[in-house]
Amino acid sequence: MSGTKFHFSGVSVNGSNISVASTGPVRQTLNAQSRPTRSQLMAALSEAGLPQAQQDSLTDALDRDGADRSAPGPAVRSWLGETRQQLTASLVTTVWALVTGYFGLPAAS
Repeated sequence: MSGTKFHFSGVSVNGSNISVASTGPVRQTLNAQSRPTRSQLMAALSEAGLPQAQQDSLTDALDRDGADRSAPGPAVRSWLGETRQQLTASLVTTVWALVTGYFGLPAAS
């Protein structure tokens, strides 16, 4: 990119979202990952080593919270808190990332 000049007239950073405003032509690339289905989530949790009883408990929590996937509801948040205390640290990190990814959220806890 030798000789290319960049000028940003505005940059906004919010979590993992970055907005850039320019006074000239802009090319944009978006790499978006689709959210997993519930069956994909459960398969990934099983593969990660989450015990079946905890998978069943999560399924129950998802059912109680309903179809809204904008954020974990109270039952799923409670499940995450309880599960955090019962699992090894490495499995907690994996489970947290998979469940928050199901809701389209970043994996940070």
